[in-house]
Amino acid sequence: VSVPYGAILPATLDGLLAPGRHLACDATSHSFLREIPQCWLTGQAAGVAAALAADRGSAPRAVPVAEIQ
Repeated sequence: VSVPYGAILPATLDGLLAPGRHLACDATSHSFLREIPQCWLTGQAAGVAAALAADRGSAPRAVPVAEIQ
């Protein structure tokens, strides 16, 4: 399963991540992405991104995707 990091980043609000059932997706993907394993993977990515951002003192959107992976 591959979910883009941008799906958990709010478009206009910095300092917040929206993993799990709150992520941005189309109606077709929503039923698949709201299941527990997909919530786990987006939650894991959000936790890693938050830790990296906090360590750097930056916003989560400034964290390079390659480092989260």
